[in-house]
Amino acid sequence: MFGKTKYFYRLFFAFLLTSILPLALLSLFFGLFSARVLEGSYRQQSEATIKNVTGAIDHQLAKFSHLVYILSQNEEIIITLEAGNSINHPNMLNLYQTLYSSIAGHIDNAALHIISLNGLPSYSTQQIPDFYIDTPKDSTGGIFLKASKEPEKTVLSLNNYLNNKGELVALSLCKSIRTEEGKIIGFVVLDIYKSYLSIIADRINRGFFSELLLVDPTRNLVSDLYHPENDGNFSHLPFLIGVTPFRTGLFIKNERMISYNALTPVNISIAGTVALNVVMTNLSYLVNMTLWFLLICLILSILIAVLISRSISQPVKELIFSMSRVEDGDLDVRIESPRKDEIGILFNKFNIMTEQIQKLMKETLEEQNQLLTAERKALLAQINPHFLYNTLNTIKSISKLEGIDNITTIVTQLGKLLRSTIENDQEFVTLGTSIELVKSYLAIQKIRFGDKIQTLIELPENLKTHSFPKLILQPLIENAVIHGLEPKVGGGKIVLKVSKQNKEIKIEISDTGIGMTEPLKAMEDNSKNSIGLHNVHRRLQLYYGKDYGINIESSLGKGTKIVLVIPMEEDFIL
Repeated sequence: MFGKTKYFYRLFFAFLLTSILPLALLSLFFGLFSARVLEGSYRQQSEATIKNVTGAIDHQLAKFSHLVYILSQNEEIIITLEAGNSINHPNMLNLYQTLYSSIAGHIDNAALHIISLNGLPSYSTQQIPDFYIDTPKDSTGGIFLKASKEPEKTVLSLNNYLNNKGELVALSLCKSIRTEEGKIIGFVVLDIYKSYLSIIADRINRGFFSELLLVDPTRNLVSDLYHPENDGNFSHLPFLIGVTPFRTGLFIKNERMISYNALTPVNISIAGTVALNVVMTNLSYLVNMTLWFLLICLILSILIAVLISRSISQPVKELIFSMSRVEDGDLDVRIESPRKDEIGILFNKFNIMTEQIQKLMKETLEEQNQLLTAERKALLAQINPHFLYNTLNTIKSISKLEGIDNITTIVTQLGKLLRSTIENDQEFVTLGTSIELVKSYLAIQKIRFGDKIQTLIELPENLKTHSFPKLILQPLIENAVIHGLEPKVGGGKIVLKVSKQNKEIKIEISDTGIGMTEPLKAMEDNSKNSIGLHNVHRRLQLYYGKDYGINIESSLGKGTKIVLVIPMEEDFIL
């Protein structure tokens, strides 16, 4: 009982350690590396978020840039700016209609301006800032100057002013308007509101960055999408000096994690910041949750280890008890279980095993009895009274008719037969020895029957040494002589042919005797009239298995053919 209980506890502690040890190691690892892992996670999320925010704003800027380019090429706008104050009222209405239709859907997100180089006339979807009209080439951080230097391009500039609607302008797109001769006569300006950029960013940011900044590193200008008080130069946010133009990067400074990415293809970047105290707060929360999780897992592991250990040890004890009964000789024991898992399969295999052992023991006992019976019959066949009677009758007949020489031959061959059956106690001899025994028997019968019996024996040289059961061929030859040729009027012939077929040896014994009507019944009959056909058939099956034996083909008045097949491999012998 102690041993079985000990096995249960061994299982219990094994399952407990298997479940707890990985959790403990994981918790230790987490405690040692959680800060680094969490920082790495925030780094990855920061980089991915700033990249997605930049991509979304880039996508919208590309649409606005295309709009500005289309308007800068509009012939109606070019003609209007060339005409100056002489433009009539209908043309002016058409121009305004063009502006408003171009910005349809974004009227609350941006303002569109057509600025004449001479200041008037200028057109807009909102009130035009005075500094756009008064000194266009030098205002707004040089946006008109940039557009003049690169007339083929649409330039982007960081802006920061409050329009008449109370909207803060964060970015401005500008493209020069030129005549066919290439003379610059004005500019198309698209002011993008900070509120719209905040909406685009919030769809992706979702509160991850506490500060989301538009940064112009070359001019040390910044526009905070969430905190307008930070707008202006870098004096409020000195850590922005670490932002590199036209690059993507991440650094930690002033208790912040700053991730930035450049807009395409200008020197303005978008930067997002995460306060490190937020990271540490999340780390503390994560550590506490991990400890609670470990405690709950420990309790669950103990309960599960008890249940699993019991579910395994109890069936094992039942199996050991049943095996002890089998060991004591009780082969009727069976384990009844509704389980369908591996334990249930093990019980089922145990039941099958005991059943097969029980069946095998019965079959073994039966085969042993049959083998002993066959051996006794084979020994009796060595001195078969019927065979001795026929032989003595031949000696008697010949002694009267032909004299002492034939009697000497008969006695010599008879001596060979008796020596082969009596002196050799082995169950197997060679095929050559078996054939010699057959020849001795046929020599005696030829003296008795004379030319009435013709014989033909074919044995390949390479098969003579093959192992073969003793006293198999002689009873079959004797059956062909006594029951096939002797009753027949006139002569007959016996043919014994040995051949190899694949991995088997085939032996055919055919005679031209009177034949039989029921060959199968003759093989199954165990009487003296069949001269041991049943005995030979069963012995072959006992030696080589149930797939082997003799096969009889016979027709009444035409003769009989007996075929037997044995395996070539000697290790096949049972």
